[in-house]
Amino acid sequence: MKCLAIALFCLFSFESVGQNLSSHKLYKIAQTAPNNTEMDAFDIVEYFKTKTNDPKKLVLLFVYWITQNISYDVDKYLSGYNTYTKVRETLETRKTMCQGYSELFYELCDYADIDCEIINGYAKGFDFNGKPFKDTNHIWNAVLIDNKWELDDVTWAIGFLNYRKGRLVFNKTFRDEYVFANPDYFILTHYPADSKWQLLNNPITADTFFGKRNESIELDANKSDKQVKLKTDRLDKLISH
Repeated sequence: MKCLAIALFCLFSFESVGQNLSSHKLYKIAQTAPNNTEMDAFDIVEYFKTKTNDPKKLVLLFVYWITQNISYDVDKYLSGYNTYTKVRETLETRKTMCQGYSELFYELCDYADIDCEIINGYAKGFDFNGKPFKDTNHIWNAVLIDNKWELDDVTWAIGFLNYRKGRLVFNKTFRDEYVFANPDYFILTHYPADSKWQLLNNPITADTFFGKRNESIELDANKSDKQVKLKTDRLDKLISH
């Protein structure tokens, strides 16, 4: 599957996830963590568990580590050769696509005893032309933190593709809104095949998502001070996939 990510590089400050380990410290921990290609997912988790046992902090460490160590496989994307990538292969080659990112993230969470799901669906990404996709084209995750499901798209969080001198290249950067993502905004670009993973009080239809109907998506802006109303035919087209 083709999965590109759009991101601007900057280390935005996350909300504090603990009194002793700030997001900046977590990023530094991931940055200085062992990155030997002989390490497997279990080794990575065991290392980070020596730093914290807090599930939310561990998830952040996993995403930070992936951001710094696993690149998007541009050649595979261009070839259209979208076969299944095993976690071991991703760790050895240090590159993958959305399925590989989601599988690696799932395995890290599994070893850390964090409930995680792999979600198959549709994303308005790099090749979205305004028309509905015939088949699902993207994979992301959900994790259970403090008895609440949270949405995470590692692929979109870690970087973006663009053209430089006529050549498609991957820019390894980071955007935090795709980690513990707000479902109200996530639904504008991500539509899960199983509607329960919209995590919305009022799930929308595929027709609404793809903008077939000229109607508003009224979002339950529980994490905002005001209600958000956006026309589906006015959504910004993200250059991410």
